[in-house]
Amino acid sequence: VGRHLRLLRVDDSHLYLLRASAWSEMAPQYQDNTFIQVFRIVNYDINYIRVIDRSALNLTYFALEDFQVNNGEILIATRNDTAYRVRLSGDNVVYSVFTSGAGLEFTYINAHNRADGGLTVVLATNGGLYEVDWTTINNDNIVRVELNDDYVVSQSEDVENVNGTSIYYINVYDRQHRILSEVYAVYNYAGLTNVHFALDQTSSNILVITPKGAENYAVTSNY
Repeated sequence: VGRHLRLLRVDDSHLYLLRASAWSEMAPQYQDNTFIQVFRIVNYDINYIRVIDRSALNLTYFALEDFQVNNGEILIATRNDTAYRVRLSGDNVVYSVFTSGAGLEFTYINAHNRADGGLTVVLATNGGLYEVDWTTINNDNIVRVELNDDYVVSQSEDVENVNGTSIYYINVYDRQHRILSEVYAVYNYAGLTNVHFALDQTSSNILVITPKGAENYAVTSNY
């Protein structure tokens, strides 16, 4: 389907053709593993190099419905309440994830590169539009993002330390400033693995689960 063919130019020497399957176009038994095939274009020759699927994204379920290219990146909308911002880096697939936490089925995605240098991503559902300021969510180590009316919360993984072990940071941004340029609060989980969080959509409480147990943070304007 033409809607699912895109050209991706990463730089002057890296041009790719992307061909995707869509959740709504696949037989039910294959809908949990949609994919994007990546072809490298060199001197008019087109060669298959890899696939972006649930294995590449470390998922058990990948329901792609639409994708676009923007500034050398691939933006993906899925039926299972997630959007992906993907970059090809050598043999690796580097990506960050957005989820609304509301169980939405995204059907279309597009982006606007603002004059201030920020990035606004718009996701469509069957019932409306969902706008995301993805300005500062451009770190290769971002592994999770959630937001509500007041805050954007991101989880990043830093392996640049002496022991080579991961340090997880949970950053809270105040959405009232619209441009997410300043971190409102930071929670540091050095030396821990399997760190997960959930942002309450109404109370702005953040539940953090680690191997040591669960912690609940109340994010307020008086923090």
